[in-house]
Amino acid sequence: MKTGPFVPAPQWPTPSDEVLLHRAKSFYETMQLRRTVRDFSDCSVPRKVIEDCIRAAGTAPNGANLQPWHFVAISDPELKRQIRVAAEIEEGFLNGILGRPPHEKPFLLLVVGHPAEAAMVPNIFRKPLEEISSFRTGEG
Repeated sequence: MKTGPFVPAPQWPTPSDEVLLHRAKSFYETMQLRRTVRDFSDCSVPRKVIEDCIRAAGTAPNGANLQPWHFVAISDPELKRQIRVAAEIEEGFLNGILGRPPHEKPFLLLVVGHPAEAAMVPNIFRKPLEEISSFRTGEG
């Protein structure tokens, strides 16, 4: 995909360190509550919500602005069931079920829905920051 001429970068106010720290902590606390859910309610997620999430994902930086992605949103319960069954058996199954071309390589299956009222989730423990990160500085 070609890029057009350069335009000025969007300008937005630079938040203070205090605001950044608050936002980061709030985001972390929200993400800390996430769990893998396998039991979903019948309450659907509005299509507009899914569309806006895909639009947001489509803004991700990418090499040479190639935008090398294609999102497939599935609402058909039987198709979702087939994907769940196949996912538990093997990798590389999505192209066949979804009729996608062989040059597309699925690399993320994102499940969206509301948990069932009595859904159970694993009692997990996450690795501490020291185990999942390294910080390199110019200080040696």
